[in-house]
Amino acid sequence: MDDRYHRWLERKRTERCLKNLKRNGFDAHLASTPQAACNQVLSMISAYESFGIGGSDTVRAIGVVDELRIMGKTIYDHWQPELSAEEIQRIRLSQGRCDCFICSANAISEEGEVVNVDGIGNRVAAMTFGPRKVVLVAGANKITADLAMAQRRVREVAAPMRAKSLGMETPCAESGRCADCNAPQRICRITTILHRPPHADGHFRGPGGTAPGVLRSAVFWTNGNLHEFTSAQWEALCDRCGLCCLEKLTDRKTGKVYYTSVPCRLLDIRTGACRAYHRRTLAVPSCQQLTAATISACRWLPRSCAYRRLAEGRELPTWHPLVCGNADAVHREGLSVRSLPLRTAPPETSDLSAYIVDWGIWGRWRRP
Repeated sequence: MDDRYHRWLERKRTERCLKNLKRNGFDAHLASTPQAACNQVLSMISAYESFGIGGSDTVRAIGVVDELRIMGKTIYDHWQPELSAEEIQRIRLSQGRCDCFICSANAISEEGEVVNVDGIGNRVAAMTFGPRKVVLVAGANKITADLAMAQRRVREVAAPMRAKSLGMETPCAESGRCADCNAPQRICRITTILHRPPHADGHFRGPGGTAPGVLRSAVFWTNGNLHEFTSAQWEALCDRCGLCCLEKLTDRKTGKVYYTSVPCRLLDIRTGACRAYHRRTLAVPSCQQLTAATISACRWLPRSCAYRRLAEGRELPTWHPLVCGNADAVHREGLSVRSLPLRTAPPETSDLSAYIVDWGIWGRWRRP
């Protein structure tokens, strides 16, 4: 049968899975390419400083580990070569205490449940308790029809392949089928099923409680002094609306800034994130880096922007990711580039004045 029908069926299954993951409280996203997946993950985790990397080929394949190293982040990766047994053990323990843990899943049901099986326990432990943020990266091949099929996939697909890749002396590594063995090197020893995201801080919350994944070490944004924020806190303020990444024109006589419907070529319209955030000023020399010292001169920021709100003495809105814990909230509120009719093709003319728009989202700037 034509491959397009297989792709159509896979897309439908993925869409059902994504819908049910969100229904179950997971902050789920769909990426069409490895690079898009990497960009999406980076947009969710750039505010954190230390990262644990679970045993996953998928996480490494999308390039996110390399990007974190380029950013100078602290990385706990027990797959590094030439580590002693003691060093591997220390790294595994650190993965459960880091800011953000990144790994994959053995199977995900279309019903929105995540199944993982571990032999040592560091991976399933870190994804259920410890790190302030957990990100799972999984391919569409991990999706199954229901929970029973997810568990079956682990036994009949994921476990035999992993045991074989690790050179384990188990029946499944020889036959390719689970024998529910008692072999000393059996890797299927601990099973976890995430029916819903764990309560992030160990306290059960009623309706309206803070969602998992928020930087809770302190409500730093109430400080009011932008100059005292750490780099991680500064980055965490961005709600990923993407509005500041639209091409702009400035009237040299009046200083008035005009927005256009043309997005920066690095902007991912679907996520509102930059595709090359940490290299953006090199890739696009006209890109302006926002700092506490320059914010008062950035009159083009939208009214909803967290940096502008705090500079004006206003509080963060209830939908801001730091407040509600959901990175997708800004899109649901209709306050991001995802809700705007932007050009997806290059401009037909170099004269951007032909694309000037006024969506009424920037408002009048008031100096702090």
